This record gives sequence, structure tokens and C-alpha cells, in this order.
Amino acid sequence: MITLSNHRQAWDMSLGLFALADGDTQKFYDFATFMYERQPQFYNGPFLHKTHDDLMQLVAGSY
Repeated sequence: MITLSNHRQAWDMSLGLFALADGDTQKFYDFATFMYERQPQFYNGPFLHKTHDDLMQLVAGSY
């Protein structure tokens, strides 16, 4: 998995992915699919004026 440096949410999301999965490939796949299907919500544009906490709330409220 490659984390793109020009997407400020990418690092947090990739850390969350590995933490959530904790070695479980199905959990990894499920959360990666969740992120991929909702990626427009995590783009830099929608997050221009949002914080790290906003990102965590979006994920917690959706997953």
C-alpha cells in the first residue's frame, strides 16, 4: 500500500486501516473497500477547512 503525500487524509486513513485490521485480511479488505467506495468524501477539496477530528468523526459515523 502506498500512502500519497499530497493527500493529507491518506496518512491517517492508512494508519487506521492497519490498526483496525490488526493482521486480519478480511477486516483490511472490508475497511479498504469502505474507504475506496467513499473516497470523494476524503479528497483534499472537501477537507480543505476540516481537521483531523472531522476525519475521525466521518469515519466513525460511516463505518
